[in-house]
Parts: sequence; structure tokens; C-alpha cells
Amino acid sequence: MSCNDVQAKLAPYLGERLPAGAAGAVRAHLAACAACRGALDEQSALREALTRGVTEASEDATLE
Repeated sequence: MSCNDVQAKLAPYLGERLPAGAAGAVRAHLAACAACRGALDEQSALREALTRGVTEASEDATLE
């Protein structure tokens, strides 16, 4: 699997929406590719920040 293929699958990989075979191929590539691990870390941090922001916004709306 190429870096382009893996990076296109990172969002569904993080969301656990890839079939088992594809997830395994992404995992294997990530084990060998520092650049794609970096891209995964960036997407993971973004996903976490967005989730935290939505949660905080929901809590703020509840307080009003």
C-alpha cells in the first residue's frame, strides 16, 4: 500500500470504519512509515480537538 493510499484511508481507519483487511494493511504500512505515522498523529489530534470542541460547545449550550 502506498503512502497516498494510506493517507486517504486515515480518517476511516481512525473511525474504525475500514474492513479488517484494509485496516490491517494500513496498520502494517504505519509500522514501517514514519511519514504516515506523523499524518496519523496529526489527524488524530485534529479529531480529538474537534470532539473536545463539540463537547465544550454542547456543555455551554446546556448552561444557557
